[in-house]
Amino acid sequence: SHVPDTEILRCSNVECDKQFTMLERRHHCRNCGGCFCHNCSKYFVVIPKYRYNDPVRICYNCNQKLGH
Repeated sequence: SHVPDTEILRCSNVECDKQFTMLERRHHCRNCGGCFCHNCSKYFVVIPKYRYNDPVRICYNCNQKLGH
């Protein structure tokens, strides 16, 4: 089941756990779909398997898994 963004109050990175505010906005990882703070989702890559031909935002963990 999909959880609405408004109910996700903290960064999905367990090591970060930063609370979202008006200034610390949610960002979605286009690979795993998680909600992350800016610092934990500052990586941009092209993901051909999802037909993203332009660089899209991904989280730190997906960046490591994709070997970037």
